[in-house]
Amino acid sequence: MMMVEAKDDEDDLMKDGDDTLVAFEHKFFTSVDAPYFRLSEQEDEAVMVIRLSDEEAVLPLGGIRREFDFHEESIDGKMLCLVEEALDYVNSLRIGDPLPSEILTGEASWEVSERHRTTAYHRLTVQLVSWLSGDEQASTNPEELKLIAEDPETKTKVNLAFAEAATELGLGADQTETVLSLIMTLAEELSHIESLREQFQNVHVINDKIAKLQKTYSNEISVMEILNPVARLLTVAIKEYQDLFDQVDAQTGEIMSVLKNIGSQTQFIHKVRDDLYRRLRAWSKMFKLWDKTAAKRSREAEDALRSTYQFLAKRFMPVDEWVLFSQLQDGGDSGVDTSMRW
Repeated sequence: MMMVEAKDDEDDLMKDGDDTLVAFEHKFFTSVDAPYFRLSEQEDEAVMVIRLSDEEAVLPLGGIRREFDFHEESIDGKMLCLVEEALDYVNSLRIGDPLPSEILTGEASWEVSERHRTTAYHRLTVQLVSWLSGDEQASTNPEELKLIAEDPETKTKVNLAFAEAATELGLGADQTETVLSLIMTLAEELSHIESLREQFQNVHVINDKIAKLQKTYSNEISVMEILNPVARLLTVAIKEYQDLFDQVDAQTGEIMSVLKNIGSQTQFIHKVRDDLYRRLRAWSKMFKLWDKTAAKRSREAEDALRSTYQFLAKRFMPVDEWVLFSQLQDGGDSGVDTSMRW
């Protein structure tokens, strides 16, 4: 897999020491019992959890930063920032744990299946063959790609397409192995997008169940008061995520342009990949909830609707509406950060 350059601000962090592991200078972090870091139960902020007797105490990292005056340029201040960023990719971190590769090298810390690698490879070879014919196509449908890629006519054109691509890249027609290496590198990057595209279908599954429940509860105003906003917010969520997939598909829609600029293209794929991963990772509880909830009249479905509304409201509701909603929930000024968090 191709390595990409670390971001400038990350380069600066590395100069101060080994920032590949979670480590702090201040004695506070070693004086407490079994500390670890995770997101809060509401997933709103990063916290440090410590054990006090038989109970756990939860300390927001923002509060720790203020209490000990860890400014952003201090060693511990920088590490707290890295930990906050890292918790977008891992469930928890302890002192001494390695930071996830996303914030160190740009590589994904999570694995994809061979099926997604195959889909990405098929997409690129089909693009290359269609580029050769002068009518480049960039399908993302796995079944369609498999049929085209395994077609005998396509197979006979692949080697010729690789030779023509090598010439176009200024490598010489005999450098097909170099083109294959570039294609394999790019396929590895895009395989993560294909994995996320499949995960995104779970949002559509929830949306389909909501649509069925709207018909089931159409005459029950109290339930529809939740169902309709859930359906509206799901529409917003689906559009936001689809826009990200469309961006990466458009950016990689011209195969020769991608191969000629594979470094910058890889960085762009990483950016979208990480954005989608963070967003979809937050849905894991919703996916599990609706996987076991049938789209029929039941107390379980109504409870699931309320949980889904809470989940969607703080991520996709316009800020002014979310402020009002938070105040109604808390009986007054919520005192919480009301910015949208996807």
